[in-house]
Amino acid sequence: MEIEHDEDELTPLHTANLILFLAESAKKKITPMQLNKLTYFSYAWCLHKLGKKIFNEKIEAWKFGPVIPSLYHEFKRFGSSAIEEHGVSVNYTDVDTIGNLEIPVLGPEHREIAKVVMSVFEHYKDYSASQMSNITHKNGSPWSIARAKEGYNTPLEDADILKRCKKLLKNETT
Repeated sequence: MEIEHDEDELTPLHTANLILFLAESAKKKITPMQLNKLTYFSYAWCLHKLGKKIFNEKIEAWKFGPVIPSLYHEFKRFGSSAIEEHGVSVNYTDVDTIGNLEIPVLGPEHREIAKVVMSVFEHYKDYSASQMSNITHKNGSPWSIARAKEGYNTPLEDADILKRCKKLLKNETT
């Protein structure tokens, strides 16, 4: 299966900022590790539900699971504490109402991505960083496959991410 990329270049920071916005709206505090995992899950769900990547940056197999390097570096200053501010360098051009929230988007064409990210947030918002990390560390996960092939810092393959996401979402609905 060929995986498309949204032509209007989204970055991991766009997704992360949307997750931070959703967390603020839900009065939830999230750590950098939770943010990285939620962004990873959003990427996986978009591969599965929309058939496209939401950003081009490679997700890597780090010690504590899949990591998006730019997000790690953007938010590492918070350590294991709650993130207190949004990432920088993201200009939104539009606001879209989804459900009862007005959310920042790059434009109306990103509405379906925002809906998937919202679904991911709703699904995992009460999971701790270690609970999300445990999900990503299971045998057969894209993280474990990449690590077994070439060790830490190896990029995860989209085909492995998609296969695992399909399996997990199928198991949750049956």
